[in-house]
Amino acid sequence: MSLKDKIESATNSNELFSCLTDDEIAVGNIMADISYAIMAERKKRGLSQKEFAKLLKVSQSLVSKWESCACNFTIESAVSIFSKLGLNVELKINDTSINARTFPFNLKVLNPGSSSKYGVNIAEAV
Repeated sequence: MSLKDKIESATNSNELFSCLTDDEIAVGNIMADISYAIMAERKKRGLSQKEFAKLLKVSQSLVSKWESCACNFTIESAVSIFSKLGLNVELKINDTSINARTFPFNLKVLNPGSSSKYGVNIAEAV
């Protein structure tokens, strides 16, 4: 059953979350983090979606999809978006065998000046 099917067939929030796998929850959290970071940056700049789209040379409808979690971002697309905004992306991988129950990924948007050539840092959690 696809994630969309699970969401559509759930009758309440408890049922929805109980049928999702840890991986599906983690992916949803990462997508939400990316969407929120894009929207926060747009609002920080005081831009409408239309103005923001013009700045990034994309359509307003694409910006809307980004902000509403309706876009399945690839690593390349997320890095490209944040790079155009002058921001870097850090992807942190947590070792769940060492740490207490955590989601396997933590996406963080950073200010420019990252040590990574491409603006993406992958760090192992301690």
